[in-house]
Amino acid sequence: MEYRLDSLRPDIALLKGEQVIGALEVFVTHAVNGEKIQKLRAQGVDWIEISAAETFYEEPDAWTPKRALDPIHIAPELPNWICSECQKTLEREQYQRDHPRRIVYAKMVDFYYSSGKKFRNVFYVKDELAYGERVRLWVEDANRRVIVEEKAPITSVSQKRLSAAFQSKLDEMIKTAAVVDQPMKWVRWESGHKFVARDLDNFPFRYAWNENRRKWVQQPGVKWKRL
Repeated sequence: MEYRLDSLRPDIALLKGEQVIGALEVFVTHAVNGEKIQKLRAQGVDWIEISAAETFYEEPDAWTPKRALDPIHIAPELPNWICSECQKTLEREQYQRDHPRRIVYAKMVDFYYSSGKKFRNVFYVKDELAYGERVRLWVEDANRRVIVEEKAPITSVSQKRLSAAFQSKLDEMIKTAAVVDQPMKWVRWESGHKFVARDLDNFPFRYAWNENRRKWVQQPGVKWKRL
């Protein structure tokens, strides 16, 4: 405290050996003036100024050394600090802005099992762009599980390869079900063409479980809305 630095005497000096590497000025009645700022700058000393008052020690919000004080002045100015997790979030958001993802096509498929249970899945064809060029094309389901994918360069050949790979995966799913209903073809995902799998008014289950026969039976006249 009050360590002499040539003609200066900072309120608190930070030392490394005998060298002053930083200073802390406490503003009680007088702020650091321009002359002192110039001298600190000439000495190449980084410094901060904080405010101090008796009210800091009044209950119920008495100050303790564990709680940092907001500085009035910092010289030189420090860059804004950001935690690593927030930095990752910002980088991820920037990447998403630079690489927009779109839903291109979608379709619903109903799976009916011999146990009497049924399940509706929605499959989406999505792509990722970078500067207007496709760098990734993939199919994922309603749970965002990637079924198959192709990466750049995306060509007509890779699109056909993606289609064939998805059909192969779908065939595997079909083997585990008693009935697979696919009344919907791939629908281009455009404004006004979106659908919700839970919309049973427009997309009702077309098969009903017959307990006596222990099998699924198609219900006459039950149709899906055309998109």
